[in-house]
Amino acid sequence: MPEVTLDNSFRFCSQKQTISDLHSETIEKLLKRMSSDWLWKFARQEQIQVDLIGWKEMLVKINEVLDDAMEKQTKEESVNMWLGQLQNLACDVDYLFDELQTEAFQRKLLLGDDAMDKFDSMAMSKVKDVNARFQDIASQIDLLGLKESLVEKSRNARQRVSTTPSVSEANVLVL
Repeated sequence: MPEVTLDNSFRFCSQKQTISDLHSETIEKLLKRMSSDWLWKFARQEQIQVDLIGWKEMLVKINEVLDDAMEKQTKEESVNMWLGQLQNLACDVDYLFDELQTEAFQRKLLLGDDAMDKFDSMAMSKVKDVNARFQDIASQIDLLGLKESLVEKSRNARQRVSTTPSVSEANVLVL
């Protein structure tokens, strides 16, 4: 079976997904996966917690400007290329998380040391590659003139407000 690397993992993302389909749900999915207990335990063992924290911060920053990028992609080819790079990175990070999860479960079941050394060096090179790509994408935000979306802020505010029950919704016992 051929080895799947970050360079060819794009094949595992949906062929029908176009650059315009990339939106905050993709980033939210990655952020959700990053909150998994198994991932943080594995990250502590591999000493890559700092990397994951950096990825999370960059994903939040990217998510804040994604609406602006989606709007500008039809007018500016450089933004369209940026979104393509982001889509490829998101697919690669998702695949890397799958690979790390498989490794974490194998360690839990087998506790063998021979295969672990080889994976550790491969995993570290992939983590470094993802770090560099995240930094490249995040550094282009200002160069492309992407701005934080006011729509995203108002959407978050509505979600916070809507989760708080009003007095009329609450069950009030009147004596």
